[in-house]
Amino acid sequence: MTEQIVKHAARAGLNPHVSFPPYLGVYEILLDAKQGPDSPFGLIRVGARSGKVLSASLYPRNFATPCRARGALAVHRLIRRGYWS
Repeated sequence: MTEQIVKHAARAGLNPHVSFPPYLGVYEILLDAKQGPDSPFGLIRVGARSGKVLSASLYPRNFATPCRARGALAVHRLIRRGYWS
């Protein structure tokens, strides 16, 4: 599921990049659309040992209220439906 989420984020134009080393047992996959200062950005937290998606925070354009999700299915739904745009 984690690989599918990263692939969907890449297809959506969010340019995922993994941060190393893991901080407190969690990898952070940074997302940034790189379309200027008001482009969407956020991060996905993945467990270092389990490899499972824990949560995500996506900030839509113009710094509106962030979209937050907990768990792999909720994060997958958030990215697939494009709530950040």
